[in-house]
Amino acid sequence: MVVTFVIGNTLYIDGGEENLVLNGVQTGQQILNYTLAIDLSSSFYTFPNDNSINVKVIEKGDCPNFNNIRFWVDSRNNIVYAYGGEISFLTPGSSLEYALVPLESLWAFTPNATGGTWKSIDQYDSVWDKLTRPVNGLTASGALGGFNLGGYSDSHTSQKTDIPGNVPVPGLQFFNFTSQKWSNNSASDYYGTGTALFGGMVYVPTWGSAGLVVILGGQTINPQVGLPGGARLVPLSNISIYDPDAQTWYYQLATGDVPEERGSFCVAGVRGGDNSTFEIFLYSGRQGSNQQVHARSDDDIYILSLPAFVWFQVEYTPTDPRFFHTCHVVGNRQLLSVGGLNPSLPNVSLMWHDTDPYAGGLKVFDMTTLNWTNYYNASAAPYVPSDPVMTYYESKSRYPPEWNNPELGKLFIAPTSNNTNTANTSPTSTTSTTTVGNSHYARHSNIGPIAGGIVGGIGLVLAIFGVRRFCRPKPKEDGGPEAEITPVVSRIYLQGEVQELEDSNPLPPYEVGPGLPHELDEVGILEMGSGFDAGGIHELDAGPRSSKE
Repeated sequence: MVVTFVIGNTLYIDGGEENLVLNGVQTGQQILNYTLAIDLSSSFYTFPNDNSINVKVIEKGDCPNFNNIRFWVDSRNNIVYAYGGEISFLTPGSSLEYALVPLESLWAFTPNATGGTWKSIDQYDSVWDKLTRPVNGLTASGALGGFNLGGYSDSHTSQKTDIPGNVPVPGLQFFNFTSQKWSNNSASDYYGTGTALFGGMVYVPTWGSAGLVVILGGQTINPQVGLPGGARLVPLSNISIYDPDAQTWYYQLATGDVPEERGSFCVAGVRGGDNSTFEIFLYSGRQGSNQQVHARSDDDIYILSLPAFVWFQVEYTPTDPRFFHTCHVVGNRQLLSVGGLNPSLPNVSLMWHDTDPYAGGLKVFDMTTLNWTNYYNASAAPYVPSDPVMTYYESKSRYPPEWNNPELGKLFIAPTSNNTNTANTSPTSTTSTTTVGNSHYARHSNIGPIAGGIVGGIGLVLAIFGVRRFCRPKPKEDGGPEAEITPVVSRIYLQGEVQELEDSNPLPPYEVGPGLPHELDEVGILEMGSGFDAGGIHELDAGPRSSKE
């Protein structure tokens, strides 16, 4: 995936690889060891030849470069934590990758007036010591801390996994921003496996004493079978909810215009104008279990509105499908999509060399009027739900026809959470002058069209004449400006294609149970026993109690 995060009025893009094309000549694949920053306090156009997007290049110092990192945004303390990821397949010594992977470490980014700085955060937590670095898990963050569900490990993610194949990483890891403590919940009540890939996660601060975590779509993996054969798509009619206070899992049947099963989409959430609703926007992605190649993808947007748990499909003419992209709620009411590959093209090479129709690969969608625009408005009006959503609540019940667990209904019907922070999602994304190949990275540069895509992070030429296809990620298979970038395809997910889900062996539509609650000593501090290692997962030290009925 593209690796991006938003904090304050800045979009940051970090890590990955690039292949520069200067005057029609490729300079070759390179690991990009910089963090890029795009100012969101000023408006800009996204026409392909527009150069109004201002970019800063921030040096990372000793911070290691990973593909597909996950970011947790602590808005209250103005800091971002980097978790997970894998080293580039361009790293020398391809037969000994695991020996070259940096040891598990937690890095934090703090923005400042000149760009920002990366710093390693020492960890003295017994749970942290047992964690294995995952990649491609589902991630979100909020006032409490950062969450990561699932992912997998291999010889490019951790020295603890010295095998070439993918090992599913079960469990829900949580990092508490206040206590700086770690926990690892088995998440066994999530489809009985605690595993997840290519789906979406959103932290919803509106309900529950500590907010709620909503998980949707993507895949879950049978750990006994592993990858690729054990992967199964999760129906988007089945919404999983995790209560971090009670450490309880729920599911809820969603109705309406339910999207087709898919993965590699992006999601972002926003509160309704009076905080009475919360809308989750899902954009594009790939249908089918094979998330690398030959999977169908549609250019579409769906809205899941809570607390009704109703899907709405946005009506517009599809022209630009994407997968492995990210999106964020910015400028009050705008959904900003960053990067992505065009899956409608017949092969991966064409995907990487395709020219993005939007400057910098940045697409802007107005979440209230439900229109794509070619303009980011830094002074846009506040978000209010769109007409279809408002009309539904005016004429229908505010809640689902039936709660799949009455205890879940109590969370939504009870007074709203005291949490006031915004929801940060991810899956699931430092200033100087630097020279990379023959391309000069200036302190302030403008970006134009971009061709190709980033590898697990970004591919961006900050040259005088602009770039093409900004922020395209890396699948795991195998007439523009004078200076343009063509990021190349890396080999992420090379361990085989995920098998299609057979009709004779589908996931049960409502697999997730009510969960097994565990007591917390203190609200918002999730001390969840021991962690897991490459050999498996450990249950919480405190034994499970009977489910709430």
